[in-house]
Formats: sequence, structure tokens, C-alpha cells
Amino acid sequence: MKTLTETSTFRVLSLLLCLCFFIPAMNVSASSLQADKFKVSGIVKDATGEPVIGASVVEKGTTNGTVTDLDGNFNLTVASNSTIVISFIGYSDQEYRISKDNTVLNVNLKEDTEMIDEVVVVGYGVQKKENLTGSVAAVNFKDVASMPVANTANMLQGRLPGVMLTNNGAQAGHDSPEIRIRGVGTFEHNDPMVLIDGVESSVSQIAEIPADDIESVSVLKDAASASIYGVRAANGVILVTTKKGKEGKPTIVYEGSYSVQKHYPYLDVLSGPELMNMVNVFSKENYLYDKGQYPYGNAAYDDKWTPIFTPTQIANTPTTDWLDKVLKTGAVTNHNLTISGGSEKFKYYLGVNYYKEDATVYNSDMERYSLRTNITSQLTNFLKLTTIVNLNQNNYTNSTVGGDVGNLRDQGAGALFGAIYYPSYLPIYDTEGKYNVFSRTPNPVSMHDINDKSEQNGYYMNFSLDVDIIKNMLSAKVLYGLNKENTSRDSYIPSDIYYALQRKSRGNLGYGKRQQSTLEGTLTFQHKFGELLDMNLMAGMGRYLDSGDGS
Repeated sequence: MKTLTETSTFRVLSLLLCLCFFIPAMNVSASSLQADKFKVSGIVKDATGEPVIGASVVEKGTTNGTVTDLDGNFNLTVASNSTIVISFIGYSDQEYRISKDNTVLNVNLKEDTEMIDEVVVVGYGVQKKENLTGSVAAVNFKDVASMPVANTANMLQGRLPGVMLTNNGAQAGHDSPEIRIRGVGTFEHNDPMVLIDGVESSVSQIAEIPADDIESVSVLKDAASASIYGVRAANGVILVTTKKGKEGKPTIVYEGSYSVQKHYPYLDVLSGPELMNMVNVFSKENYLYDKGQYPYGNAAYDDKWTPIFTPTQIANTPTTDWLDKVLKTGAVTNHNLTISGGSEKFKYYLGVNYYKEDATVYNSDMERYSLRTNITSQLTNFLKLTTIVNLNQNNYTNSTVGGDVGNLRDQGAGALFGAIYYPSYLPIYDTEGKYNVFSRTPNPVSMHDINDKSEQNGYYMNFSLDVDIIKNMLSAKVLYGLNKENTSRDSYIPSDIYYALQRKSRGNLGYGKRQQSTLEGTLTFQHKFGELLDMNLMAGMGRYLDSGDGS
């Protein structure tokens, strides 16, 4: 037994000695490994020298990566002798070997060679990408149409270099993103011109077209590309082309999806007692500072500070998770049915869509119905008529009443703002059973009782007549398009809800309407003279009217 104990002791000592030698070795190895890390920085530009926003920069074979900022810049720490891969939709991936002598990169992405023959909508016609001289970006929607989003315009995010989208609201599908095109427009007014199948529209009307019905989106980003539209295109042009019927047997396609969505987790807040203690600490420190008492001055503490919360209040206070009261698990339902086909002389496309989003914030849901048709008839050998009609109906349940209308600010804040702002020690109801109020902001839970709904419906019609005057050489086109939008909103605030610094019942009815019409006539000459000259000339004139009113 004695021998066994001595042997065991000897083995333990041997193990400790080994560890003493091994641990320093591990530290040295870790230091060496840290020294082999390099901070790589650089800028990513496209073929025209314009910064690429949102390009992916990843250390090859790992999940270590980042994306380029608004100026195309990036910073990333990688291992020595590693390879980083830089990629962006529509461009070929580029790889760079990193070493201590190669940590600052100037990257010029090249367009994917498989896309060089892609046809892009530009101005009043189409051209191959390889023939473009102006700055034009395009998105093919076949790769992104299955994404369940309420607003189709949001699908452009990160897919067009130099095009920035900003969402200013949390309302599901209600607020169209603000679109800005780098290098054009003024600081205050730089909304781009939007054309849907050649008819002047708005960014909000892009949302009314289901992604499955959109063929492509092109963005004319400089004066040379957009000059054909005159002064209206000073802020750039967004061209939306919808799908058309193709010759062949009838094709019926159904796509449906159901997905669950959760709000991104917020930081954990202090409990009610913890927050009360912090308020007391801050109050006392502020008292000492104002009186010039130690440690903020030479005067001794006068022992006259009174805590805001007593120990009894702190011990008995509840903890209210305000965010949990206004957030929920949401869901998105999307159904899309298309029927297309036709013959040489008659082609048709029909799309029906139903979309519903139960948002993650209570009272911020939406529902959309849409019907879209595109019919092309070859009336004669030289005459073709195209008719496009789109009908839509959108219903919204609103989480706020008018937002910041009337400069209400925090007096009319929505449920999410209130949930972030309200202290955790405050219960939902006071001792009289009424909604508690903190400062001037409405109780976020009380917002569930507000009835606030809005509707948006509209129709879009586009008629175009194409005339072949000289086959494959001289053609004319007459186009008439009409866009009309109607919106209405009704809201009611019960008398027990504190809103805009008062408790009283009130209601509001509002409506708005907008109409845009386009009438154009163009004449196009196109002919290739041998191998040296490919001529494409266009002349035309148009009338554009925009009117609206509301209350």
C-alpha cells in the first residue's frame, strides 16, 4: 500500500513538471499565432470605377468575413498566408493571397463573362451589356423572386452598386424604401424617376407588383444613360419590366410559401429593483456634484440627500418586460399563380398573388391581393398591340396613429418606441386600473386598443401599338399608360388611452388619390451597315400628367 502511494505521488509530480514546461510553450505558440494575423483593408470598385456597396469579403474556407461600406471600403483581420474571396452579384469572384507585404488592396470587379451578352433595358429600348457606354446596373428577378418580402423594392437592396435603399419605418409593407442613386440628384430632392413598362410611376408602385411578375429592373445611374428622359431623370432612372407571355403550350406555375419571423433580440434590460437602485445612485451622484461635495469638491457630504425610491418600494416593485408585451412571433404567407403561353399571333400572361404578413409588432400587419395581365396580339404582319393591366388591393393594420403628424414626436409615439422607452419598474396599470403613463409617451400596451386601419387600391393600364414601317429597319410606337392610386385611413382612440397629452376619445378619417398618365410617340431607325457601323436612332415626343389630392 505504501509503495502504491509513493508511485502515485511520483506520477503526479512528473505530470506537473510536464505541464510547467508545456504551458509556456503554449503561450509562445499563441503569441506567434497572434503575430501572424494581418489586418487587411482596401476598396472595391466596379468596372466604371464606382465603389461597390455591400460586396462580400470572406477569408476562404472560414466564416470570417465582412461587407464593404457606403464608400466601398472594408477592413478584415485574417491569418497569414490566407486567401480572401471578394464577390458581388453580377461580377466574377476575385481571390487575393494575403501576406505581410500584401495587406492593402484596390479591387476592381469584372462583370461575369456569362452575363456579357445579357440584354439590358435602357431608355426606350434594349442593348447588350457589352455595348453600353453609360453607367447602367440591372437585376434579374428570377434569382430573387422567391424571397418573401412585402415590398418588392426592398429586393434591390445590396444588388445594385451605387444604389442605396433606406427603410424609415417598421410597418410591414406600408413604407416604401427611400432609394438614392450615388452621384446624381441634389441633397434634398433626389428621388429617382420610376418607369414601369415605359409608364411613369413611383417607388411605392413597385411594391404593388409581386416579384414573380417582374422580369428585370435596370437603373440608369449617370447623365449619359438617363439623358433621353430629360430633366425628369436628373436623379437617375429605375426601369421595371414585367413578364410577358411566350409562344408555346399553356404553362401553369404555382409557388407558395409559409415562413415564421422573429424580431431581432434587443439587449436585456435591468429588472425593476435594479433600475430603481441605479436611479438612486445617479440621483445621489448628481446631488454631490451640484453641491460641490466629495468626491466632486472639497465640501463634506451634508447627509441631506433623499433617495427617489425607498427600500420598501424597491423590495416590492414588479418587473415589466415591455418589449415582450408588444413583440410577437410573426408569419408570412405568400401564394402566387401564373398562367402563360400563346401562339405566334397571340401571347398571354396572367398572374394572381396573395400575400399576408403577420408582423412581429402587434397591430402592424398587412394583406395584399393583386391581379396582373399582359396580352400581346399581332393584329397584322406590321401591327402589334400590347395590353397590360394590374389591379391591387392592400390592407394594413397600423401600429401608430399618424406617426409624427402634427409634430407629436414622443407624445404620439408607437408601441415599439414606448416599449424601449418605458422603465421596467413601472407596471402596466396603476392602482385605479388605468394604463400607467411615463413622461409624455403613450403606454405601449395601450396601443393594442387603438383601432387604426388603412386601405390602398389602384389600377395600372398600359396600351402600346407597335408599327413595323420597314421590316427590321424603321418602326413606330404609340404608348398610353394610366396609373391611379386611392388610399384611405380611419382611426379611433378610446378615451382611456393617454395620447397627445390627453385622455379623450377621438377619431379621424382621411383619404388620398393620385393619378399619373403617359402618352408617347416614338420613331426608331435601326440598321447595321457592314461590320463598321451599327446605327440606332430614335425620335419622339410625349405628354406626362400627374395630379392628386387628399384630406
